Amino acid sequence: SVQLHGHWGLDAEDAHGGVDLTLHSPDIRPLLPPADRAEMARVFPVDAQLSGNFRGDLWSVKKLDVRASDGHLIASGTLIGPPDFGDTILSVNGKFVSLAKFNRILGQDLPDLPATIELDLKGDGDRLRLKPMSLRIGESNLEGDLTIAEDEVPRITGSFHSSRLDMGALLPDRAEPTPPDPEAPADPRQ
Repeated sequence: SVQLHGHWGLDAEDAHGGVDLTLHSPDIRPLLPPADRAEMARVFPVDAQLSGNFRGDLWSVKKLDVRASDGHLIASGTLIGPPDFGDTILSVNGKFVSLAKFNRILGQDLPDLPATIELDLKGDGDRLRLKPMSLRIGESNLEGDLTIAEDEVPRITGSFHSSRLDMGALLPDRAEPTPPDPEAPADPRQ
């Protein structure tokens, strides 16, 4: 079930409004294409709540709370920009039992490992800083900060460190393609 409540005031001088959204699905698989649905063996429940408002380019997220399968993501704060990120203060926290459960929805091969993420976005004029940022996937970790500066060509700078980064566990298998069987009959379409 989906509930959407909102109010908007749109005029040239003062665009403003608010939204309250609640989404509940005991199984999101029926919303996916049949091929993706068939590959998701188990039920995939989703519960989400979003509430906030906006005035001009400033978005205030009172609450973003998403629970999907065995994952949970929470965010709150304000977001504005570009070109002025000044009032942005947004916190994001997430915890996931297994990233692989999101493969079909995200269209990516993710590792079957638990993950946590914590980050804060802070605006400072024409800069958006992601500091601190902490990501843990399985036994691997990555911490650091990232800055995006608005310019003719946006500039991205950052510093990251890790005490353990197991790339073999994080990257999808890249098996060599199987060579064609020389004994197999030729394909008449070729």
